[in-house]
Amino acid sequence: MKRAFAIEAIVFSKYIRQMLLSAVFVASCLAVGTGSIIGAPMTVFMMLTFGMVASSAAYDEQNGWATYRLAMPMSRRDVVIGRYAFILAASLAISGLFAVAGLGLSALGQVVTLPEILDTVLLKNGDDLMAYAATSAVGVCTGLLLASFCLPMFFKLGQTKATHWLPFAMVLVTMSPFFVMQGLGEDTLASIMQLLNYVQTPAGIGVMTSACLGVSVVVYVASVCVAIRFYEKREL
Repeated sequence: MKRAFAIEAIVFSKYIRQMLLSAVFVASCLAVGTGSIIGAPMTVFMMLTFGMVASSAAYDEQNGWATYRLAMPMSRRDVVIGRYAFILAASLAISGLFAVAGLGLSALGQVVTLPEILDTVLLKNGDDLMAYAATSAVGVCTGLLLASFCLPMFFKLGQTKATHWLPFAMVLVTMSPFFVMQGLGEDTLASIMQLLNYVQTPAGIGVMTSACLGVSVVVYVASVCVAIRFYEKREL
């Protein structure tokens, strides 16, 4: 697995440098547009996760790379685990740097005078800090779930076929909660509303965030197992 992880790092090295510039640009535009840096780490994590998932499938089909890679001393299982591990590690590391940079600038803004355009978007109080942490966690959850859904399809079908089916599948998954809500009774809907009210409290935010992160990690690990089975049976 270490060899596969190292290969992914080499393959993605140029792409990550390009994505860093794009992430800085998008995060800056988002901060200026919304008047806050609260959503920046979330956006960066989701950008990196989806970008690397899609690009990895494209790299596999370029110049027969997927077939050539298997000639090296590593199994298909190693390839899958290495890719999942690298996407997670790279996304967490880079979005973590953005989050720390935002915290550092906000702390600096408390002791020195910064340019107005920068000072207006920084974190000002505890509520901003809580929202910053919560949205960052939501970004991690969303990115992990997105990768968990897309990666097995790419390993099963390849980029060309998976790209045709992914939009339909993602719309279906996105709309399914609304269809489920239609069949719920009034008592269940009332319980959901109580839960939503609880989530708006500081304790509720912490509990819900922790639960979402836990579920996302479990789904991500389960996705690895599914992708391994798909890739081991796929003809290249």
